Amino acid sequence: MINVEHLNIRANRLQIAFCLFVFAVSLIAFWPASTMVHMAPSAKSHLSYRAIQGSIWNGSARGVAVDGIHLGDIQFRVNPFLLLRGRLGGSVSLAGGDVTGEGSFSLGLGRSIDLKNVTAVVSLDMIDSVFILGAPVTGQGQIYVDRLSLSKNGCLKAIGSLSTDILDRPLARFERAPLALSGPIACDGSTFIASLAGVNRDGAMDIGLRVSPDFRYEISAGVEADDEQLSFALISFGFENNGAKLVYNSVGMIRGVKT
Repeated sequence: MINVEHLNIRANRLQIAFCLFVFAVSLIAFWPASTMVHMAPSAKSHLSYRAIQGSIWNGSARGVAVDGIHLGDIQFRVNPFLLLRGRLGGSVSLAGGDVTGEGSFSLGLGRSIDLKNVTAVVSLDMIDSVFILGAPVTGQGQIYVDRLSLSKNGCLKAIGSLSTDILDRPLARFERAPLALSGPIACDGSTFIASLAGVNRDGAMDIGLRVSPDFRYEISAGVEADDEQLSFALISFGFENNGAKLVYNSVGMIRGVKT
């Protein structure tokens, strides 16, 4: 027999819990967005900004820079109902800085992050002390992410693509045609991978990037070129001739954009 009184008590508890949640959200909604900076004092030495407006649920920050990377103006909107699932998420857009774009994000326990519908353009000029074929890194990287899920255990799901003109300036030093690179991103087990390729009138190139959960990376590149001068230049910069094409391999640890 169904205990009606027990059901009523349970329903009342759910109503009370929901009301408390709504009250808490309503109360916090009026907290200024600058509260987030004060809640993370360890980040202050790496973070600078001109102004922060709005609430922690719907606000904006102007003139934001992190570790010397100019992010420009940021607008964000947090979805409070994701908190019921133990996640913090919403939408964000960036403009006027080294990175411009928009997308949705979700952060969870265990250092998990989920990105959806992200379109962004990254200025590669912000990368210091890195040279390609003797020329400093310049150009742009374009990112489209339909879905990217990462956790402390590595890559969970990756659907999207990358493209860049990073080789245009180095090739121009040798009076060669621009070479745009593009290709998909994916997960290989827990390892994040990106495969880029491009062709111009002087030859073809492919680049593979693998990043493991411990932030170790592997870069492999292959170039097919009949140009003797360009081949000699590539060999002088670390490429090896394996007979079929010139190849380059590198491994290391990701320690930050500025390293």
